[in-house]
Amino acid sequence: YDAGMSSTEIVIIGCGGSGREVLGLLRDISEHGREDLSFIGFMSNVAPDYKLLDELNAPFVGSPDDDEAISQLNPDCEYVVAIGGGDARARYRRQFNKRGLREHTLIHPSAILGEGVEVASGVICAGSIITTNVKLGYSAQVNVACTISHDVSIGDDVTLSPGVTISGHVEIGSRATVYAGATVIPHVRIGEGAVVGAGAVVIRDVPVGATVVGNPARQVGETQALRTNIHR
Repeated sequence: YDAGMSSTEIVIIGCGGSGREVLGLLRDISEHGREDLSFIGFMSNVAPDYKLLDELNAPFVGSPDDDEAISQLNPDCEYVVAIGGGDARARYRRQFNKRGLREHTLIHPSAILGEGVEVASGVICAGSIITTNVKLGYSAQVNVACTISHDVSIGDDVTLSPGVTISGHVEIGSRATVYAGATVIPHVRIGEGAVVGAGAVVIRDVPVGATVVGNPARQVGETQALRTNIHR
């Protein structure tokens, strides 16, 4: 980064495990000189574990549902939503964007992004590899050691848990969640709001709102109704 530029203030929404992991990601980026980032504090609508936050020297600055707390942020402050659920990330993105705040993208120095990779916003964690011609939407959450192969399209607010493997020519709809260690073979579509269980091997399309588990992955239970009021 340009040492002559002022640092970017960052607030992290969510102070559970995901939030603390994202704080580590932010600090790794700063320590490696990739960006000059200044962590302002956590926001959460649930009571934080102050002992853990004190150990991390991490301030708590209020609830993201509290207009007064948001109004205290610097207008140039940027935010990262570190919450596992895609619906919640979409809601807070919409709420903070209306306030004129910008969502920041954090990419760990050890992550590998090839030619033609586009990330609208979100987090790419340590050890992840994204090869070529891959498009990720807003509030992407790519956890540690994920692999995303060529010619993949991923919608907004998608969650990829640690160790997920996405093969080439896969499409993943907005707010879908793929849990740890799952594998998706080439030319498969995962519908909006779908859930892929941990360790599943997806060899066929997953319907909108469906949950699939196992090897090969099979649908379990009823298809979940999608919320219709989530917008970018």
